[in-house]
Amino acid sequence: MKSKYAWALGHGLPPLCLLLALLVLLAGCSTGDFDYGKVQAMVEAVPVSLDGEEVMLTDTQLQCGVTSDLWDITQLGANHSVGKLTQAGRDLHFGDDVVIGEAGTHTPYVQIRGTFQMRLLDMGSIRDDGEKSKLVDLKIGVEIPHMCFQNPLPQLMGVRRGHFNQDVLPTFRFHMENNWALDRVQH
Repeated sequence: MKSKYAWALGHGLPPLCLLLALLVLLAGCSTGDFDYGKVQAMVEAVPVSLDGEEVMLTDTQLQCGVTSDLWDITQLGANHSVGKLTQAGRDLHFGDDVVIGEAGTHTPYVQIRGTFQMRLLDMGSIRDDGEKSKLVDLKIGVEIPHMCFQNPLPQLMGVRRGHFNQDVLPTFRFHMENNWALDRVQH
């Protein structure tokens, strides 16, 4: 039995026509108007309340926080330290001390609590969550109004098996009523 493609080529249809037909078929499998641009617009439209989420810091941000008196580093062991928050750090809505060198992590991280502007850095998978909701894995930068955290932005951590994980993108839930809207961070 000949394949449809062999039949089409045998009947003089050029390969370019076959490619275009395949692209049209695949377009039917897309997520429609729920794409990177729409997700970016929803994520970045308004500040979002984050309560107890964790963000990763670079070593440069960590040292800048020390220099700017946002936290004081205390050594807890050979490879483990904590950045004890000062009032200036709490004023930026850091919710707990900076954790440095914890087993299973590769960058310092800190908890945040408050309302923050978010920036979409990259987008992972999109999947349906019922008829009117979608779950999307997003690489998110969180804007913290201080010179130490401008470039790059501290990155939001995802959750795996009930624990924050630096290797997992956070999942966001979007819901459709009249229009698509960001609903919440999904854990």
